[in-house]
Amino acid sequence: MKQKILLIHQGAELYGSDRSLLNVIDAFRNDFEIEVWLPYEGELCKRIAKKNINYKIKNLSILRLVDVKKGNLSFLKKLIANWRSFKIEAESFDLVLLNTIVCFNFIIPLPIPKIVYVREIKGKITSLVFSLLFYISNSFLFFNSNPTSSHYLYRKSKGKVITNAISDQLTEDIESRSFNPDKNLNLLFIGRIIEWKGLHLLIDALGLLKKEALDFKFSLNIVGDIYEGYDDYLRRIKLQIDQNDLNEFINFKGFVDSPENEFINSDIVIVPSEEPEPFGRVAVEAMMYKKVVVVADHGGLGEIIDDEVNGFKFQPKSATSLKDTLIKISSGKFDLNQISENARNKYLSHYYTGIYKENILKNIKSILSRKQVV
Repeated sequence: MKQKILLIHQGAELYGSDRSLLNVIDAFRNDFEIEVWLPYEGELCKRIAKKNINYKIKNLSILRLVDVKKGNLSFLKKLIANWRSFKIEAESFDLVLLNTIVCFNFIIPLPIPKIVYVREIKGKITSLVFSLLFYISNSFLFFNSNPTSSHYLYRKSKGKVITNAISDQLTEDIESRSFNPDKNLNLLFIGRIIEWKGLHLLIDALGLLKKEALDFKFSLNIVGDIYEGYDDYLRRIKLQIDQNDLNEFINFKGFVDSPENEFINSDIVIVPSEEPEPFGRVAVEAMMYKKVVVVADHGGLGEIIDDEVNGFKFQPKSATSLKDTLIKISSGKFDLNQISENARNKYLSHYYTGIYKENILKNIKSILSRKQVV
């Protein structure tokens, strides 16, 4: 009889952490019986159902920074209201895995093994608070990168870096796009439209390129949407585009649940995050598709990209540095097709799903049998 694992997740769209949950499910599905708890219905539910995995919609306590800033502590009310029922139900499983730290129900101590997959980099005080909660709840910790693990205090016997994986979508019938800097360059920003993701920084950099009348022909596709409560940021972005006279160069495409064509039709994928990315899934997806990737040099992004080898880095929070990097890319000094090949090779050697599955299964089985990570 297969052991039972409960997976708890914060959302139901198909953004980075949601796709990471699908990777966890794929790694576990043949070895364990799985159930997934989600806070609401969404596209993620359809993907889970297609895998013949049982999921339930629960009134989960999800910590959102925007709610805390507004003084909305409804997540604590949900935690208190559901504490006993969730605890009793969770104890029927052999192991519980919380796919992000904002699933606040993890502070419930359980007599069964519990794993928190830490995919967030927080400030020092917040990291200390979560470190204390990890200790109190006696949780095992998986981290999605070395920079993420360095932001928390934990017992080494309880923590392990298991980097995210990306399913390979680059099939033989997909023709690779050869890079030609003499033509119009298709730029891509993909992800949540929230301030720390740095879309405004990219707009500033493109504004500088236009003002300096540099020979850099481009168009930018913005693929993604906002969280509820971030409407003001989107309004500021659109005003910024107007002020820089960039409307004819920029296209908002909204959320796309299957963004393969967005990657395939792009030349340069830009990840301008102002705060350190815990991992950098968009960058790895772009590498999988053999794209030229430009990233802010901090957090997980800095760990993934080797500058001028398999991508390019720029100084975080600097629109001028990003502008200079784009100019460098189009200068003709680099063999960009070779850099794209190098990106693909690093993806295959570090972030392919087969490597991920072997690593995470080894640790899950060790936790279940020996109560330790390996």
